[in-house]
Amino acid sequence: CFRGYLLVVSTPRTAPQGDKASLVIYDLKNKLVAHSMAVGEVAHVLCDFGAVTVVLADGTGCALREKDAASKMELLFRKNLYSVAAAMIRSQGGAEAAAQVAEV
Repeated sequence: CFRGYLLVVSTPRTAPQGDKASLVIYDLKNKLVAHSMAVGEVAHVLCDFGAVTVVLADGTGCALREKDAASKMELLFRKNLYSVAAAMIRSQGGAEAAAQVAEV
């Protein structure tokens, strides 16, 4: 777990050698898939400095950072996921969140 997210790296059991693994990041608080991507063979997953770094067996890697709340809302609105956006705002709590939900 990393900041309320669960990171799962999996490979198909029947996959031939060198086949792509999948990296799925679950948002546990909002109960949704936050990110999903195909990756090569994963050697290490590191969580530090506000990012998750995935190091692949071939020595390459990528760093994943959480987007700010405004960027998340913009993306959800573009995808017409208004109920998910409202639930995320509510999960932040407070009077500000209630006012934002009223705007949604």
